[in-house]
Amino acid sequence: MIAVEAAIGVNAYLASMNPRIYGGVGLALFPILMQPTTTEAWLAVGALETVPIYNLTIDPDEKSPSQIFKANFVAWHVAAGLLATTGYLTKDKKVSLSYMPERGGGKVVFAYRY
Repeated sequence: MIAVEAAIGVNAYLASMNPRIYGGVGLALFPILMQPTTTEAWLAVGALETVPIYNLTIDPDEKSPSQIFKANFVAWHVAAGLLATTGYLTKDKKVSLSYMPERGGGKVVFAYRY
């Protein structure tokens, strides 16, 4: 648990120093580092990618490093909560996530069987 809090703190600090660089690097590296192969892993990547995307939208001239740190600290805890919930819901259950192309777009289908 201490390691998770330390990782969250370090990531929030790095984002507060330069949110746009952190967002771009995180957006590029998280999927590569995690190498998702299961539905749960793809959902984890989706949850984790929201934080770098948020950082790409921050204007550092409008927010102080302290505000950016706090927002990232909360966002990482929310992402960790989503990962824990996903892990709990998908443990020993049949879960699938797929994309169904349709005319004019498509839809993401999440199926859960208990």
